[in-house]
Amino acid sequence: MTAPNPPSVRGFFASVVLFKDKVILSFDLWIGVISGIAAYLLVPESDAPSVLQGLTTAGIAVSSALVGVVIASLAVIVAFLDDEFAALVDRATEARYGGMEGQLFPFWFVTGLGITTVLASVAIIAFAGNASDSVARILVGVLTFLLVWTALGVFNIVSYLHGIGVNKALWIRRRTRPPDEGENRESRP
Repeated sequence: MTAPNPPSVRGFFASVVLFKDKVILSFDLWIGVISGIAAYLLVPESDAPSVLQGLTTAGIAVSSALVGVVIASLAVIVAFLDDEFAALVDRATEARYGGMEGQLFPFWFVTGLGITTVLASVAIIAFAGNASDSVARILVGVLTFLLVWTALGVFNIVSYLHGIGVNKALWIRRRTRPPDEGENRESRP
């Protein structure tokens, strides 16, 4: 038996397609690409296996920690968004940024990116431990790209949280300050 109404929140891949501009136009993707290319070009082939070993360890440790931070941040932001402020954010950002779904998409995307980085690191350890120097060098570039993209994606989330905090403080200040003389409090946004 299916639900009478489809869910209002899209799945991960459908959300990525819907918000592809947020992914493609984001500085963190392009810095990750540049970092991955630089790692590939700058790491000598003979050093690639040992660099790859260090990167896989870092990929698991750092990305796992960042996923935990992202999930905790999402839980905090959702818990502290009251109904009226959440509705205000949804309305104010609907046309340009996808409303509340678009505002929370970076949390989901960076979590998926972090999990991808962890799984890629584990797969490299499991299946590419004896890779040739040239394959190891390619994997260094790919893993550097994923790790940098994940880390900088968290920076975007911190920026978002900062913006939400500042805007909520301004909204509260506007709602709670005494009305100016001659001003009708209800007429203020």
